[in-house]
Amino acid sequence: MWWVIWLFLAIAAEVMGGGMTLLFPGAFLLAFSMTVVYGWLTGMGIGALAMITTELLFGRDGSTLWLLPVICGLAEIWRKRGDCAMAFTQWLPGLVLSLLYGAATLIQENGSVLPFAFRAPMAGAIWTLVGTVVCGAIAMPLTIWGHDWLADKLELAQYRHARLKRDGN
Repeated sequence: MWWVIWLFLAIAAEVMGGGMTLLFPGAFLLAFSMTVVYGWLTGMGIGALAMITTELLFGRDGSTLWLLPVICGLAEIWRKRGDCAMAFTQWLPGLVLSLLYGAATLIQENGSVLPFAFRAPMAGAIWTLVGTVVCGAIAMPLTIWGHDWLADKLELAQYRHARLKRDGN
């Protein structure tokens, strides 16, 4: 049940970022990292819980839940072919995930169908997207480091085995 801590932290970070008009992809980062560690089913379950909770807290018009299979698919690819040995290299998935999150949220919140127009000022939307991407690229390695630190302190077998395998022991 230790993932409840990470669920709470991801939701809290996303809500605090939203309070500062920043789109922080906490639920996306959590779904990605849980999929890498525990597999796609656990990642989808925890990610869906985080996404639904944050969307309810924000009262959003649209949902980013439809991106969850894409996130878990990317995480499975990263799990099998990505560089999971160093937390620093995790900036790349953080960048991609935050770009997906920022673009989907901005389009859903500001797009209108008839006539097609973007309700937010374009410069503001671009700076929001840039801030989201930078936050995601910084937060993903910190998330991995935090997971490793907490797992080490709690002596979680799943992480210990993954770290020993990663380090070649």
